[in-house]
Amino acid sequence: MDRAPAPEGMPGTPADLRSGLDRQRELYRRLFAHAVRQRDALRSGDTAALLPIVEEKRSLLAAGEEVDRALAPWRERWAELRGHLDADDRAGVDALVGQVEEVLRALLAIEEECTRMVEEGLTVTRGEIQKVTDARKLQSAYHPPAPPPESRFLDRTE
Repeated sequence: MDRAPAPEGMPGTPADLRSGLDRQRELYRRLFAHAVRQRDALRSGDTAALLPIVEEKRSLLAAGEEVDRALAPWRERWAELRGHLDADDRAGVDALVGQVEEVLRALLAIEEECTRMVEEGLTVTRGEIQKVTDARKLQSAYHPPAPPPESRFLDRTE
């Protein structure tokens, strides 16, 4: 027999663990698909498409927190619990963990790309705002604004 007796307080069965990891993998795949849509919207400048994507991602992240909570007892005691799984269960769990990690790496890479795109856009926008601000300062230096017509008093420097 390859499996040790289950320790007291085991968070569930190996099938529960595989199910949780499978849900996590599928959730990350859906988040990856949303990140691709987000990247495409950023590339094309389609800002109107970003809000629904972000809202959907928020919903998926909330679901991810639920899955993460369900897997937390396994993660916290993995060194201890791993020895209580038979070889087939360990192999299945290890394969799922590898798939989750692979999808997560791809997701993080595309999210980093999106972050860079947004930061670059902010830098360009800041530059444009600075140009407008400088132009207004220059214009007001040579052409001070006229007092509003409803002013009753006017300060004059003599």
